[in-house]
Amino acid sequence: MKFARYSSIVVVIALLIFAILGFDSLRTAISEKNERQQSAIKAAQHYSDIKQIEHVYTYSGVDSYDVVIGISEEDERIAVWVPRLHITKSNKLFIRKLEDGIDEQQAIDIVTNKLETKKIVSVTLGMENEVPLWEITYIDSDDSYCYYYVSFDGGEFLKRYCI
Repeated sequence: MKFARYSSIVVVIALLIFAILGFDSLRTAISEKNERQQSAIKAAQHYSDIKQIEHVYTYSGVDSYDVVIGISEEDERIAVWVPRLHITKSNKLFIRKLEDGIDEQQAIDIVTNKLETKKIVSVTLGMENEVPLWEITYIDSDDSYCYYYVSFDGGEFLKRYCI
């Protein structure tokens, strides 16, 4: 009887420790993402004429970018792709007017019109090999977790894979 009681106490303490460690890890990850996005916003403000920030997408593909969406000094909506690594000649920042490409809803429509999707999980603006793109993550009719990539410029299919 005493063994069961002590075992229960040990299990509760262990679960409490794991919960605290898990919460701390989550808090750290969120904090790091927020810091990275703030750094991307500062870079976008420094290297472009963005004056008002609307949204920041975080893209982790072959190349990793934080994409800052906002309003320019000319009152145009723009996207600024800020590489996660330091900005260099080979790892540069890209700026595009949003009107020059398809928007998030158009990217979703391309996927939902071509494929049988159960649920759109997320839509992220990103870039690979200097090609701006939309990454649409979804659950397909077979309950597979899938990624579909279309170009920002015209919505052309780039690649797709499911896991």
